[in-house]
Amino acid sequence: MKIRGEIYKIRSYFDCNSQKKINISFILADELIKVNGSMIKLFPIISESISNYKVGEKIEVDGEIRFEYIMTSTGSRSTAPIPVIRQRISV
Repeated sequence: MKIRGEIYKIRSYFDCNSQKKINISFILADELIKVNGSMIKLFPIISESISNYKVGEKIEVDGEIRFEYIMTSTGSRSTAPIPVIRQRISV
C-alpha cells in the first residue's frame, strides 16, 4: 500500500526482543485510511535502517500495514497492537 503524507515525528529505541535498534517515523497521511473499520491519519513507519527523513518532509511510503506492539515515548510497550507500516520502498 502506498501512503503519502508528511513526517510528523521521528524517534528510535532498542528492541530487547530482537536485539536491534528500531527507528519509528510517524507520518501524517494526506488522506484518512480505513484499517479494520477505523479511519486513521497518523501511522508509525517501522524500520531497522536509519531514517533519511526530516520532520516536515513530504514523502510517499510503500509498505504493509500490520498490527504490532511498539515502544511508547515513555519507554514501555504499547498495551495493545497498533497499526504500523513496515516499509518496503520509500520515495
